Amino acid sequence: MLVAQDLHHGGLLAGLSLALPPGQVVGLAGPSGAGKSTLGRLLAGHLAPARGTVRLDGAPLPAHGFCPVQLLPQAAELAVNPRWRVGRILEEAYTPGPAARRAFGIEDSWLRRYPHELSGGELQRVVILRSLAPGLRYLVADEISAMLDPLAQAALWHRLREYMAGQGLGILAISHNTALLRRLGRVVWRLEDGRLHHAAPEAAAGKIASLCAEVA
Repeated sequence: MLVAQDLHHGGLLAGLSLALPPGQVVGLAGPSGAGKSTLGRLLAGHLAPARGTVRLDGAPLPAHGFCPVQLLPQAAELAVNPRWRVGRILEEAYTPGPAARRAFGIEDSWLRRYPHELSGGELQRVVILRSLAPGLRYLVADEISAMLDPLAQAALWHRLREYMAGQGLGILAISHNTALLRRLGRVVWRLEDGRLHHAAPEAAAGKIASLCAEVA
């Protein structure tokens, strides 16, 4: 279990507590500037809280080596070394096989290219597959499909859910698209005024949510 307790940070988070169970998708919505990305970085150990703790199975996140909680940012280009070829980026933590690359739509020709030679959506697939290394327990997915068209978004989330089911992976999915979040998991939180609230139900699901159902 990944547990955040009494988190305070930079005036954005005011005593926030959250528990993420394994094998489930928990959604996080909220207005721009509310602190969603900040919370994601705290959960993945990229930031240290001013007060409070983040623990995995009762222990702090490791200070060195591969972290079992991986952050997937919206801007994938900020998560890679621009001087490395894609093949080297993919193998930074482990070596994904051809079947795994095909599952995430990564073409063999991409491996010889540099990050700037791929589109944002293509590079995001690379970053996602790179994160699925042995020892991974949780993903913090911060608007990872926002740059994709609705059908590509649905296909990407379908692949992640398949992987989650096989590995018991927990996911915190951050998005402005509450309909998509409701399709992905049963629990959706809204971050506002530094605290978490249950997201209000919507009258109807959006186009992406319907496509998720079709792909699944």
